[in-house]
Amino acid sequence: MNLDCTFITFVPYYHWKKEYYTCSIRSSSITKPNTIIQTINGVHDPGSSDKDVEAINFEGTTVKYFPQGLDEIFPNLKAVFIENCGLKSITQRDLMGLENIEMLRCDNNKITSLPNNLFQNMNKLIEISFNGNDLQFMSSEVLRPILKNGLKSIDFSGNRSINAAYWESDNLVHLSYNNR
Repeated sequence: MNLDCTFITFVPYYHWKKEYYTCSIRSSSITKPNTIIQTINGVHDPGSSDKDVEAINFEGTTVKYFPQGLDEIFPNLKAVFIENCGLKSITQRDLMGLENIEMLRCDNNKITSLPNNLFQNMNKLIEISFNGNDLQFMSSEVLRPILKNGLKSIDFSGNRSINAAYWESDNLVHLSYNNR
């Protein structure tokens, strides 16, 4: 699959201290599992290339399944945002190749559960958000692999029901939890 991208410097509203050189995708149709992104087209800022891209942002477009191959195009990704896209699920296999990301936001989608091994080998992940999904169950094992990372923010607000016993990290700064 080929996608078109607008390259921008992006400061997430929830992370005002950090700027990311970002590939912003506003039009896609990822409706089948294991869809491999082969190319992403767009005009880079002067002096920048795919190696400089630190974040990819899918927002308000169709991404029902987590896209594959992002790490092949952008080898230095630090953040992945898939928001308001209808994302149905996310698995540990989806995150293979993205072990260096620090931030994962999958807000306002249709995710109903998170597998226990989701964050296995995600040694740099310090901010996650699954706000506004339809999480019905989540084991306390899901976060165990990343508790040692010095988590800064975890947001599961706006979901049906989750196991909220995730205060194992002394470094946790913000935990947002809110049942519907």
